Amino acid sequence: MANPVCPCCGDRRPAAAIMRRRPLRWTTSWQPDGSLRVRRHPLCGACERWLWGILADVRTEGAAPSVVLLGAPSSGGRLRVFEDQCQVCLVVPEGRGTMIDCIAAAGSSGSWSAFFVCPSCDAWIASLAEDGRSARGEVTRAIDGAYGDWPHPNLRDLRVSLDVADRVAAVTIRGACAEMGVQVVGGIDALGSVLFVEATPGASVAHVVRENARIVRAVVVLVPLGAERELREALQAGASNWLTLPVTPQQVTASLAATLRRGARFHWDAPSCLPVASLEGNDRPAIAFEPLGDTDVFTVAWLLRRFARGYDDVVSAAGQVVLLPRVPAERLEDVRVRLDLLLAGRARSFVLTPAARAWARLDVAG
Repeated sequence: MANPVCPCCGDRRPAAAIMRRRPLRWTTSWQPDGSLRVRRHPLCGACERWLWGILADVRTEGAAPSVVLLGAPSSGGRLRVFEDQCQVCLVVPEGRGTMIDCIAAAGSSGSWSAFFVCPSCDAWIASLAEDGRSARGEVTRAIDGAYGDWPHPNLRDLRVSLDVADRVAAVTIRGACAEMGVQVVGGIDALGSVLFVEATPGASVAHVVRENARIVRAVVVLVPLGAERELREALQAGASNWLTLPVTPQQVTASLAATLRRGARFHWDAPSCLPVASLEGNDRPAIAFEPLGDTDVFTVAWLLRRFARGYDDVVSAAGQVVLLPRVPAERLEDVRVRLDLLLAGRARSFVLTPAARAWARLDVAG
């Protein structure tokens, strides 16, 4: 019998190990979550070693990783204080988490000790286990197609200011700006720069947004999954947009392009923190997501923003979380399947056909 295909590298190799993702939920302590199934990912020997090396690098406590992998989470300079902090990004997840380990197959030596992660880092690790080729620079994801070659917009007249403590995020923003010829200035430039600020759980940035929203061109908030309240306060204070932490260069580019397109503020849906859109008459491909179990709508919205591509729109429409990916209609199912994998049972997804949409105005969605 031929060796099965290793999903991580796409080659026909025998599985040397099985990575397990066991869902947990908080009651009075962290317990197995019976509403979500345990996920198993076969890895060949080369992929097991590669993935473990990536995880060991990003789990360097209090330091930036030695190799910046685009979209990889970082500890942002945080230190471990509590036992139930995510062992990758070091945030304390609320309500749900995942225990990950790797069990060597018979006759193999690759195995990992169990470690605890938040939903965001869990989804990122799953995305690498399911297809690590794009992260290795070996291939563009099949669903991206020509989208992966999307040209940079002309943003050379724009200036960017940073108030970001996360070192990897700052490097990513500076690198994306350098690629586009956008100047990054020191401090907050009152002459119309786009200001990136970082929200952290328990530390409000609303006052920073409020003090600068009228003098800078726009304020973009970088938000980890645990800073929902801080994000909501920042949006109420006048923030123009938000991105997840970690952030990718493509998301930075898209947020800056959106800033130039949008002259007016728009309304934010309070539960999801997504821009409200009416999609009536819209013929773009669309996928709706409904939270399952006790997963809240913000978690679904955050994960979609985290793993959707920068130029895809995630909006609140008719009370639903809706993704509008810029892909041909025939590739829509590929996008839906990939995001279902990353959401890991936290939401139900379904394609919205034009006939099912009684809602449009994509001026707020870009």
